[in-house]
Amino acid sequence: MTREVFIHNAKWFKTSLSTADMIGESNYEVAYLDEHMRRTVLKSDSRSTKLFDKDCIGRGVQLVEENRKTIHLAVQFPCTQEDIRMLYALSARIASLWNAASIFVDDAEVPVSETDRWVEQDIAMNKRLLGEALNSGEDDVTLYCAKLPICIPVKQLQSYAEDDQAFSRYLHEKQKIGAYYSCPSLFSTDGAPVSFYVGIRNHAFILPYKPQMSFRKDGEEVQCDRAVVAIPYVFPDVKLGEMDYQTFVDRIPKEKLSEFDCRHMLVSSLSLEDLRAIYKG
Repeated sequence: MTREVFIHNAKWFKTSLSTADMIGESNYEVAYLDEHMRRTVLKSDSRSTKLFDKDCIGRGVQLVEENRKTIHLAVQFPCTQEDIRMLYALSARIASLWNAASIFVDDAEVPVSETDRWVEQDIAMNKRLLGEALNSGEDDVTLYCAKLPICIPVKQLQSYAEDDQAFSRYLHEKQKIGAYYSCPSLFSTDGAPVSFYVGIRNHAFILPYKPQMSFRKDGEEVQCDRAVVAIPYVFPDVKLGEMDYQTFVDRIPKEKLSEFDCRHMLVSSLSLEDLRAIYKG
C-alpha cells in the first residue's frame, strides 16, 4: 500500500524546487537507488530518488515526480513512524515555499494546518498493516528501503505492530552499516550460464545464503549450474579473481561472518591478506 501526496505550486510565477530546497536545514538526505534498489552516488544511474532522515533511516520518502507545477511524494506501507512524519513535514515545507494552503493526500484536499490529523491516522494504519503481515502468505518479505533492501520474516514484522519504534531501530541499524549489497549478474563462461557475484576488499559486503541460480533473459528462464564470487585484484596479474561461491563462503573466517537479514550474510571487511588466504585455500 502506498500513501501519495501531491503539492501544487500556487505562485503566479512558477519555478521548480531543488531537493536542497525541499529538505532545507534538516537531518534529511537524498538517496539515489539503482535497479536493485541499492543506494548509488550518481543520480544518472538511479531508478528511484528517496529522501530519508539520517538519524532514523527507514524506508524513506520517494520523490516520484518533480516539476515547476507539482511535486509528488510517496511512502510505502509498512514503513516507520518517522517516514510518515517526514512525508507530511516535507509536504508542509514545500507547500509553504509554493504559497499553497493545502496539499492533496491521494484524492483528498487537505489544509496544511490539518496534516497532524493525517499523521496520526497513518501511524495507526501502519501499525495495523504491520500486524497483518502474516496475511501475505509468504514466510518473509523484502522491504525496499532508503539505502538497500532488507528481508524480514513475516512473524518478526508482525511483532512490530506492538512496538513500531523497535521496527524503526531495526531498519536504521541495518542500513547504517554502509555495506556493499552484492546482487547477481548472469554471465556466460565457456558457453555455460553462471551466476556472478562481486565482492570488494577492505569494506563490508552482503551476500545471500543461497545464490540466485535462475534468471530471466529475453523472456526465457535461464538456469545456472554454477555460482561464483569475484573480487578485483586479489593478485597483481589477475584483474578479477573468480572462485566457486560456496567454496568462497566456506573459507571466510567465522569471525568475519554474521547475519544481515534472514536471507543474507554480512561479510566484515576482508584485507588483501585475508582474501589471498581464501583464494589459496
